[in-house]
Amino acid sequence: MMLCDDCQQRPASVQVTTLIGQEMRTEHLCAECAKERGAFQFMGNPSLMMHNLMSALLGLGGVQPTVQDGPVCSACGLPFHHFQATGRLGCAQCYQEFSQLLDPVISRMQSGEWHRGKLPRRSGSRIGRQRELQQLRDELGQLVLQESYEQAAVLRDRIRSLESEPEGGAPA
Repeated sequence: MMLCDDCQQRPASVQVTTLIGQEMRTEHLCAECAKERGAFQFMGNPSLMMHNLMSALLGLGGVQPTVQDGPVCSACGLPFHHFQATGRLGCAQCYQEFSQLLDPVISRMQSGEWHRGKLPRRSGSRIGRQRELQQLRDELGQLVLQESYEQAAVLRDRIRSLESEPEGGAPA
């Protein structure tokens, strides 16, 4: 049984890991010491949870951002530092206004710039087919640039075949 790193009396039941920059520190605390230190405060405050998540994603190391200047959305007036603090944007225009700052965050969150997750049941086959067609067209363009005309003709025929299929997937 491991004892609390603080009081050295009660059994440790909480592991607190703190990451600041590249330094990671792990402590084993009893419930009482963890509560005294405020280790459970984030559980009751959703905005603090979001701040901690966004801080980690933005590489802020859990420190509250203090910079009050920076870009501001021309549509809704939301400053970017508000997004850093809350993880919420004010309007759809914010995505365009802050795109250079948001792209790295979004890429880190979903392993790339494009969502490749599940597709809706109703339109999933249509979307999947559109994705496949786009990928084939991109490959076709590359083959033409490489002057691989035989392979390009095979892809062209495959694209035409997919385009002539009705939504259900069977040839027309």
